[in-house]
Amino acid sequence: MFALTFFFTSAFGAELEGVVHDASGAPLAGVRVVAYDERLNYAVATTTSSGRYSLTVPAGRYRLRAVPPDESPSAQRFWPDAWSFCDGEILTLTEDERREEITFSLVEGGVIRGALVDDDGAPVVGATVRCVGDDARSAYTSREAVSDEAGAFTLRGLDADPTIAADYALRVEAEGFPNQYPGPTYDEAESPRVSLSLGETVDLGALTLLSGLTLSGVVEGPDGPIPDATVWAYAEGQVVSTITDAEGRYVAAAVPPGPALTWASASGYARSYWPGQDRPADARIEGAEEGATLDAGALWLPRESALVLSLSGLGGDLSGITGLLYNDTRTVGVGAQADSDGTLRLEGLWGGDYTLYVYAEDEGGQADWLRDGSGDPQVFTLSDGEELAEDLTLPRGGAIEATLTDDGGAPAYGAELWAYPEDPDGLPLVAEADAEGQLTLRGLDGGRVRLEARRSAFCPNDPGLVTVWWPGEVNDARASWVTVAPGEVMTLSLTLPRDDDHDGMSDAWEDTNGLDVGRDDGDEDADNDGFTNLDEYLLGTDPRSAPPTDTGRCGGCGGEPGGAAALVGVGLTLRRRRRGGT
Repeated sequence: MFALTFFFTSAFGAELEGVVHDASGAPLAGVRVVAYDERLNYAVATTTSSGRYSLTVPAGRYRLRAVPPDESPSAQRFWPDAWSFCDGEILTLTEDERREEITFSLVEGGVIRGALVDDDGAPVVGATVRCVGDDARSAYTSREAVSDEAGAFTLRGLDADPTIAADYALRVEAEGFPNQYPGPTYDEAESPRVSLSLGETVDLGALTLLSGLTLSGVVEGPDGPIPDATVWAYAEGQVVSTITDAEGRYVAAAVPPGPALTWASASGYARSYWPGQDRPADARIEGAEEGATLDAGALWLPRESALVLSLSGLGGDLSGITGLLYNDTRTVGVGAQADSDGTLRLEGLWGGDYTLYVYAEDEGGQADWLRDGSGDPQVFTLSDGEELAEDLTLPRGGAIEATLTDDGGAPAYGAELWAYPEDPDGLPLVAEADAEGQLTLRGLDGGRVRLEARRSAFCPNDPGLVTVWWPGEVNDARASWVTVAPGEVMTLSLTLPRDDDHDGMSDAWEDTNGLDVGRDDGDEDADNDGFTNLDEYLLGTDPRSAPPTDTGRCGGCGGEPGGAAALVGVGLTLRRRRRGGT
């Protein structure tokens, strides 16, 4: 449905209490009642046998959701009786406030039932069948069931309109079978949807599962077959893993048919891709059809190379530092985490050239490539079977402590501060403001960056904010570069204007200039001068006053700093911003 962030609890704050019952008024036990705040952080409580729940949350704006257990016939709802998140009523809670008797009445949903069998008609026991809604109404519903001794399963509590059928996609996971969809098929897009109305029961009858194919082979190294190697077989988006026996042989069953790829790793050897190379290539194991047993032959592993780095320069416990080592084409990466002394060991490598990206920002360092004296990513060259050890001093990183607020002074909770480096090989850094609008952006490398503050609204009726660039410009063409020296902590504040109609323009500016703060009118042209209202906002011109001539399309701005006369060449590059995004 949507991405959830972190789980929060609070010993102090607002209290929510209520009851969940079915359409007849009978209490429902085991229902998870979830309180989502405006940034999708959430708290959850489970109803008792009397259907009651109690939640304590920080002050803020919340939508509540009741999610029955899989075995319940009741459908989920957002309070008080909405099937979608954005249609749920918002509860605004102050600190120490107590709200009681917030009641859910859940209707009975639809049912999908069927039975799983193998090619011989025998029941498939213990399979997990999951259905997920496939249209706007049912997308908030996900239910699971496990097949019984007869292979039968029943999915309950499926939501739909009482008169319009909703669509559901089913997925089956069973031991000894590839993951698949009724049809039968391995492709979700090809699987027929199951349609049902609220309260309806649909019986699918017996569903025969595909058995997939079996891949076998042997893993070998310089001294012959390698026992206890881990082998992965990949086909049609699925991966099956297995272990080699004493003779180095493996059997990977329940692999989807189609071109397949295997790879293997073992202690003391380099990870290798079939038939024996350091990276995946176009070569695949062909001739793999449903029900077939295919011998893939030998998969060869050379003795491993390793890179062992002793990291210093930051002090303290360095166990939080992680590194990602990439091959010369950055198609294969190997990750590792340092120990408390800063030793970072990257194993299972082929000989070749590598570069390393290090995440050390939380330890006072940088999130950046390890670089050589010229500033380019440092290249580590390993010979076949070599263990290369080096001592490296990590550079300290800079940090920005920022306060983000809206133009009413309220914290811009959940707004993100992005730092875009001047170096095209550099990666942007980002941090998110807490409920007080505070954040710390760590890991800056001392180079110039541009800072962008933005927040996306999840629903049209959620508060919106205009994206701004340091030092407070809504037009990124006016953004200033910022340099934070290694070890420096810069403090700054940014104000993001309110934009509750999500048209990219400040509500206060719209109100001052006679535009409509209640709807998206950014694409309109109030003065018919060829610039939209949004263009005029970004250019800093008057949206109600067309220029007397076409020269400059500037009207009375007179070339003042920041006016359209200084930015006439920027008009074609203005970027539309929706819901606080870019």
